[in-house]
Amino acid sequence: MKQRLFLLFIVFFSVGIHLSRAQIIAPATHLCVGAIMTLSDATPSGKWSSSNTTVATIGSSSGVVTGIAAGTATISYTVGLASSTITITVNPLPTFLARTQYCVFDRFVMIDTLDSGSVWTSSNTAVIVFDSAITFPGISIGFFTADTIGTTIISFTNAAGCTASITATVSPTRPSITGPDSLCLGTTITLSDSVGGKWYTQDPTVANVDSLTGVVHGLSVGMTTILFQDSAYGCYVFSSVNVQSAPVSPTINELGIACVGDSMLLYAGGDTGTWNSNNTLVATVSGSGMVTFTAIGAAIITFSMTNNCGTSDTTIPLAVANCNVGVNQVTKQAAMEVSPNPCSGKFTFSLSSDVKEAVEVTVSNLVGQRISQLRASTNEPVDVSLNAAPGVYLLSAKTARGVYYNTRVIVQ
Repeated sequence: MKQRLFLLFIVFFSVGIHLSRAQIIAPATHLCVGAIMTLSDATPSGKWSSSNTTVATIGSSSGVVTGIAAGTATISYTVGLASSTITITVNPLPTFLARTQYCVFDRFVMIDTLDSGSVWTSSNTAVIVFDSAITFPGISIGFFTADTIGTTIISFTNAAGCTASITATVSPTRPSITGPDSLCLGTTITLSDSVGGKWYTQDPTVANVDSLTGVVHGLSVGMTTILFQDSAYGCYVFSSVNVQSAPVSPTINELGIACVGDSMLLYAGGDTGTWNSNNTLVATVSGSGMVTFTAIGAAIITFSMTNNCGTSDTTIPLAVANCNVGVNQVTKQAAMEVSPNPCSGKFTFSLSSDVKEAVEVTVSNLVGQRISQLRASTNEPVDVSLNAAPGVYLLSAKTARGVYYNTRVIVQ
């Protein structure tokens, strides 16, 4: 009887030793998906097990834990009748959006969609350098610049210490667009690139582009940007395209009275073009539009605007007269009459002609400022009333056929 009690005491004593020694030693209580860590216990010959092998597995004898999926699992270590447990948390890896192919000088972003705490790194900052990051709740955006040709590993480590990486390559070549940079309204041009890819337009109301062929169609006057993206690296290149129309003739100020020896400036509303005279013996014109009247006679001043889409001409017919003549003497046929002259500011104007046509009458002072303007008809006298100070004024009558008649009016 005493011998049985002694053996029973030995068994319970041994179990008690195992119970006291079953203590798990862990470097951490968490790890990342795909990571491993090794657990240990001072009591040998035990067995390891996981309560949730979809989250974490463990080698039954090695104690090596592997993170399978985000979640928690209870790890147990059993020696005989004794056991010990530890709860292990498996954290998810970051998930970020990024391309793997880039071009030199590209500036780009990588976005993590799960975490706001972030550490972005590049293993080769000579190839791609990390510039900065901004964070929002649940999201982190990293900004990078591709500097040179090569490869690097871009990594993102979240607040739980889990890291995800991609290998990024910087292309040795950047696509380039060749072809015209302008086209006429309603016409087409073809842009091309040495590599395959797709074409896009910034403003399809100005010009659209065939995504595969690079044929651009001008739809309205204006500027737009044509973009090409190569299919190999996703690199973009841009080209500005100008859709033009044929020039539109501007409105040019009238010359008024054209007297020998005088000069007047023509203004084409700021448009750029060239000035010409068809009779430089009567009138010359400078590149800025300054007309000089050199002799009695007729001339036509032409303002021409030219672009890739055509030419537009604006013509100004004129008759140059000798204004240094006596009062009531006309300079273009003896057909115009101003009476009385001198006058008090009121007079009757008439222009006799064998043709019935409209006449535009302009009265200007000696520095070219318009004092009065009215419309009349040939062979029909019209009363004119000037609100002008005493002095000498120049009267010019222009017929519908473009013929000018000039004289002086004296207001007393």
